[in-house]
Amino acid sequence: MGLLGVLAAAPARAQTAQEPFGRVRIQYKKFQWEQFSTQNFNVYFYAGGEASARRTAQYAEQELQRITALVGYFPYSKTTLMLYNSVGDLRQSNINLPVANAVSGGEAQLARQTKVEVAFTGRQTDFKRDLSYQITQVLLNDMMYGGSLREVLQSNYLLQLPSWFVDGASAYAAEGWSVDMDAYMRDMVREYPTGNRTAPFFLRNPRLAGHSIWNYIAERYGYGTVQNVLNLTRITRDVEVGISSSLNVPFKVFLRNWVSYYRDINTGGSLASLVVPTEANRISTRNKRGLDVFSQPVFSPDGQHLAYAVNDQGRYRVVVANRDGSHRRTILHGGYRTPDQQIENRLPVLAWRGSSQLAVAEMLHGRMVLRLHEALSLDLAGRLSRTLRLHPPTTIFAPYDQVLDMNYSADGKALVFTAVQKGQNDIYLLRAGSRQPERLTNDLFDDQQAVFLPNGQEIAFSSNRYLDSTGRARPATFPNVVNNYDIFLCHLDGRPIPIESLVSTISNETRPRPLSDDELVYLGEENGIRGLFRYSRKTGQHQPVSNFANNIQDFDLSQPSGALAFIPQVQARDLLYLYPQFPLPTDLTVGKTSRQRILENRSQPAPTPVRPAATAPAAPATATATTSAAEGAPAAAGASPAAATPAVPTPASPTARAAAARPRLTRTTISLRKMRM
Repeated sequence: MGLLGVLAAAPARAQTAQEPFGRVRIQYKKFQWEQFSTQNFNVYFYAGGEASARRTAQYAEQELQRITALVGYFPYSKTTLMLYNSVGDLRQSNINLPVANAVSGGEAQLARQTKVEVAFTGRQTDFKRDLSYQITQVLLNDMMYGGSLREVLQSNYLLQLPSWFVDGASAYAAEGWSVDMDAYMRDMVREYPTGNRTAPFFLRNPRLAGHSIWNYIAERYGYGTVQNVLNLTRITRDVEVGISSSLNVPFKVFLRNWVSYYRDINTGGSLASLVVPTEANRISTRNKRGLDVFSQPVFSPDGQHLAYAVNDQGRYRVVVANRDGSHRRTILHGGYRTPDQQIENRLPVLAWRGSSQLAVAEMLHGRMVLRLHEALSLDLAGRLSRTLRLHPPTTIFAPYDQVLDMNYSADGKALVFTAVQKGQNDIYLLRAGSRQPERLTNDLFDDQQAVFLPNGQEIAFSSNRYLDSTGRARPATFPNVVNNYDIFLCHLDGRPIPIESLVSTISNETRPRPLSDDELVYLGEENGIRGLFRYSRKTGQHQPVSNFANNIQDFDLSQPSGALAFIPQVQARDLLYLYPQFPLPTDLTVGKTSRQRILENRSQPAPTPVRPAATAPAAPATATATTSAAEGAPAAAGASPAAATPAVPTPASPTARAAAARPRLTRTTISLRKMRM
């Protein structure tokens, strides 16, 4: 029996010409689904996803405990998680398409609330975040609308939630006070520095706006207030009443206070030195709809040409331009649009092989392939070859579910790339004359963005691994894979411990780019804004070399020409800037954002309590009382409730009652039942 027959709530119907354009998915693979069943989840997977499904089943049960403690609600029906090995596989799915003649808000919405499709995008940290987001969405929809068809229909009539409410709460539960949300509010308050208008914040990006609202509630009123707002909204069937009753402030005043909070922490002070990119150097459109996603800016080795990719809802093109941004031409089209579905916006992957050939890794007919294009050929034969794709693709990437990035050595005789296989990404090296890549890393940590140093014998990459005192990576498990990326170096000379740490801070360091064998430029978040940093291997020091006010998503810096291309997010829209000359400063000082300072203060260890000398008879009682007071001092002495940790539900709370009724949820080892369908 097919999976759609098992999961669909309504009878199966053939897709006809009445389906909306783009809603019929092209399927290149036949998925043989299997299932793991836990206490609260049914996890479906197919070939190559068993290891990921096991990790997902255990992690989902653990996350459910944390999320229910935050929102104060426990689901009483199982949730179906459908795991895909890549976004390309997910885009072949016809699940969750609108059912013809279905009652609006009825069976279709009920199915969407209990069935979740999650694709592994290549990084364990992103996968964990997506799982948390989707589980929270299911939980909140069940909480607000009910679990039965009758409750759904009744709630749809009585309760109309704005899009920011559930999406924002889910994002906050999954990420907390994130760098991207903080950057969005910084951009918006710069655009609207005065006044009481709040509608533009929601129109530009409802999810990020809602994310910032829930973060503001937690920071200003305490984590426990999140639960109160959700429960009162559920009872009163009105978002404004739920917020104003919980916080004891009129809803319009609450919105003004919300915007004022982010204005206060994102203006003046240490952020006065930030600048916005020069409009004269922008080579992309204004991207007003926010649908275009720019990626993979890479300069040719001679620094005279820039290649980049533009993705519009799954339909992508590869563009090559001169160093000054002139003479832009599209050398490749591919993909197809999929409305209302997740897209793989990191494809295609680009890398220059020499100064005239551009290597493109893309997904063709459901599998990864590699092509070489004559990027600078302007004659008729070259244009015809690009249009008709006369060169057959190389299938060296066929065994991998995804290819995340790649880079050629200076002589073009070696290729290093990051690929995903069986639910984990690792770094591979393909040498000239070989058809079998060499695996340089093999663990659950996220190893990515590998690039050759000019000498060709060392590879810099970003990873969230952590090394022990001997320089070896500690064993990786799914729970201890954390969102903290550092810069590492891999030596290819055969030494016993080939990997060494270069840059390691409490923030993320990603996207290394070599200036020489001794210097690197990378993206760092040490100041709370994702910007450019420079690292010297001789001195072991790093320093900022950019002070842009916007988060940089991706970049490339050409050492021969001194050109800089980067992709910032401006009000949640991707833009592309090109500076033909960008001298790296040597004494730039960039202040830290309020978010960064607050989180750094919270990460400091609590002061050790001073225990007074105890007298003989009352020693046990005195010591106990003093210890309790000292442990409560940091929370009581904090300037705001936000400094405290999330409250643990009391035995009288709904969460505690549900947990008591389901004791298996607290077990660390979850028995999995594997079924073949």
